[in-house]
Amino acid sequence: MNKKILGLLIIALVGFTVFFPFLALAEDPNCESVGNELTVCCIVDSLKDALLPIGILIIIIAWIVVGILYLTAAGSQTQLGVAKKALMAAVIGTVLVIVAADAYDIINSVLGTEGDNGGCPAVQKNK
Repeated sequence: MNKKILGLLIIALVGFTVFFPFLALAEDPNCESVGNELTVCCIVDSLKDALLPIGILIIIIAWIVVGILYLTAAGSQTQLGVAKKALMAAVIGTVLVIVAADAYDIINSVLGTEGDNGGCPAVQKNK
C-alpha cells in the first residue's frame, strides 16, 4: 500500500475517532424539545455550533500550509504554482466557512423569521 494513502487513512481514522463523539454530543442544552422530539432548528443550530470550530481549525491549518509552501518555494516556478493554488483554496475555504457560519442567520433575516429564539417558532431557548 502506498505510504501516502496509509498516512491519510491513519489521519482520517484519528480524526473520526476524535470528532465523531464531539458531533454525537452536539445537542444544544439551550433548546427545549417539543414533546419528545427535537425541532429541526435545534438540530441545525447544534450542528452549526459543533462544526464551526472544526472548520476554523481546518482553515488555520490550510493557511499554515500555504505559508510553508511559499517559504519553501525558493523561486521555483512549479513550487510557486502549487503555493498559488493552495492560496486560492485557502481563500475560498475561508470564505465558505465564514458564509456557512452565518448562513442560517442570513436565511432567517431574509425570510423575516428572526427573533429571540433564532427564527424557530417552536423552540424556546433557556436563559
